[in-house]
Amino acid sequence: MDMLCMDRRIAPFLSIAMWMLACGASRSPAVKAPPAPPPEAASSATQPIRSTHPDLDFSVVSKWHLCEKDDLGDCTLQCNRGHLPSCVRLGNIYLDGKLVPTDMAVAAQAYELPCDSHMGAACFNIGLIYARKNDMGQAAAYYDRACKEGEPTGCAYLADSYADGTGVTRDPARAAGLYDRACQAGELRSCSRLGTLYALGTGVVKNGATAVRLFEKACSGGNAGGCGNLGSSYKIGLGVPRDSRRAAQLYKQACDAGAKAYCDLVERR
Repeated sequence: MDMLCMDRRIAPFLSIAMWMLACGASRSPAVKAPPAPPPEAASSATQPIRSTHPDLDFSVVSKWHLCEKDDLGDCTLQCNRGHLPSCVRLGNIYLDGKLVPTDMAVAAQAYELPCDSHMGAACFNIGLIYARKNDMGQAAAYYDRACKEGEPTGCAYLADSYADGTGVTRDPARAAGLYDRACQAGELRSCSRLGTLYALGTGVVKNGATAVRLFEKACSGGNAGGCGNLGSSYKIGLGVPRDSRRAAQLYKQACDAGAKAYCDLVERR
């Protein structure tokens, strides 16, 4: 069993959030796209994507605009015209499955050109599609591309792959470096997971003070798992003096923020 999939009895003392992530808790994809401009006239066009790499007709460039995120027809039209952010939104529509039945093949096709054009969010979403197909090797390859294009979530998911040995050879040191990169870019879950690696001394030199600093950064930014991990640090005296009352406060903060695994610990104080 992977070291992250620890026994539930000891999980509270190191990282319930990390255990949940490593052992199968669902992740909701964080799909990103630029903000929408003022509404423009929508097209009723619903033709499929004509080409993954269209020959651009520059006579229509003046008609480019970012489609509304829930306008299938206009997103299809704009993507066919070569407007890459609209291709991302079109892919989101087919991946999300709320407006139309989920179609991962069409979604991947919509994301391909933006990904090839250095849009990290599109590469990341292709990685999610491969993960849904349980092709973790290809998923990791696209997370890598997303990370190299500056997408922090791509770095975070690639770090997960190296931490767990999913789709790549397990490499905790590589995972730590990627979590650090994502954390510095504001991906708070990565701060919490990096903190856990420091708490365990996995892939890095064990350092309780560094772990606490990372948990504090994650928690202060609103990451529920970071608050729970910080609570566990106070519970066992990892990098800080033992303080059961402070631990209980942080467990409650984590519980109230949606990390339900910590709710029972509030009552155990």
